[in-house]
Amino acid sequence: CGVCAAACGFGAIIKPGRSPIVDHDKCIGCGACVNACPRFNMRLVDGSKGEFAEITVKCRLEDLPGQDAAVRLFDEEGREVGAGTAIQAYPLPDGKHGLIRARADRALLLTAAWAKKA
Repeated sequence: CGVCAAACGFGAIIKPGRSPIVDHDKCIGCGACVNACPRFNMRLVDGSKGEFAEITVKCRLEDLPGQDAAVRLFDEEGREVGAGTAIQAYPLPDGKHGLIRARADRALLLTAAWAKKA
């Protein structure tokens, strides 16, 4: 739909077809695209944490965990792919959604698309 590309103030996202493409040289990891995406398709992944990865995903407000709480991670098809720990979790201004930054096994780096409290 292009909402994520429009929300990016750094021109790091283009949407030539169905899926957005992120220019990682321009992306600063601010999360504006994750917040703006109405379909939960965007996520931020930081693989620089050794054996763990940090994944920032959007969630429904009722699925928002507390800090240090266990979270369940799901792929884009809704299948559970593993578990992690919430590092940060906070509601978004729309009153319907939140953002979760979770630490999880590095193997989940490319498969986890969304999360909710365990």
